[in-house]
Amino acid sequence: MGFERQLNIESPELGDEFDHMYPLRDATAPVELIVVDRSWPKRWLLLKQAFEGSGIRLKYIPSKPSMLLSRGYRAVNAMRNSGAIASEGCILAFVDDFFWLDASSADAVWEAWKKHRFILCPVVGQRLWPPEGHIGYQVFSGHNPGIYMCTREQFIALGGFNEHFDGAHGEADTEWQHRLDRICDTTPGWTLRRRLRGVMWKRTEHANGDCPQKLLYPWSEQHPGVTTRTNSLRCNRAFYQKISVPRIAKSIFDASIPLTQDEVERLRGYRCVAHCGVCSREDRDMQIDSYMKWPIDEDVSRKMVDGAAYKREGIYDPWVVDDG
Repeated sequence: MGFERQLNIESPELGDEFDHMYPLRDATAPVELIVVDRSWPKRWLLLKQAFEGSGIRLKYIPSKPSMLLSRGYRAVNAMRNSGAIASEGCILAFVDDFFWLDASSADAVWEAWKKHRFILCPVVGQRLWPPEGHIGYQVFSGHNPGIYMCTREQFIALGGFNEHFDGAHGEADTEWQHRLDRICDTTPGWTLRRRLRGVMWKRTEHANGDCPQKLLYPWSEQHPGVTTRTNSLRCNRAFYQKISVPRIAKSIFDASIPLTQDEVERLRGYRCVAHCGVCSREDRDMQIDSYMKWPIDEDVSRKMVDGAAYKREGIYDPWVVDDG
């Protein structure tokens, strides 16, 4: 995934924005690389040149339409779902624009799947790549480095990533991992194994930059400065705590199920913490009403199963109907 005005790392004079993907070129596993880019189609030639002759199947697409994206929000989950809809592989790996697996790691994941039918998910607790002191990378710690893996079957059952999250201030990834872990725990034969060794990762200076452009429109016209300043539409933590956690506890894992009116009203009266600057804003009612006003894509799983028209190769726009 790329953002406009994304920082270049290794070769800024060349505009080389795909350098962090290069280690994948030597993979022997069958790899399909789908780049979902907010600035599509500007980087196609760079991408094509970077992987020419590698044997990797390339797809370069824009994100599917999203109310959040149209108003300037990151809406990372809509972009992740876009890539999944265009995919054809049995294993899905979701990588933001500042992480990547190297060739040996991709091969290790593929071999584990072929031989044992489980997914190796990367776990990070120390610097694994690159060598110490490289100015382009940073130490990162945590249970998951931002490379989210699952099988195609699991993704369809989960209804994809939850598009209610606006891409700011976290919780979207926590919610995804919570749903994936629980559905694997309750479904016979669905296994994820997290490993510290054997799965390499990179973190680049692309990480954690500001939103590349100002929000196109303030979502609340009465408070035009709020979202531009915070890049936050609604409190993601409150949504996760009050909507996602109760649903997961009831084994409701499908993220494409729209909110009920009862859920909306329960969320309206909830604050994640007393001092939360988003929950306590005076436009709180507008925040909550927007969940109903801006519906999410309820057909992510159906498009993955039935959407042959979304699955081509090269540079294309899957969301434009070709009447020819």
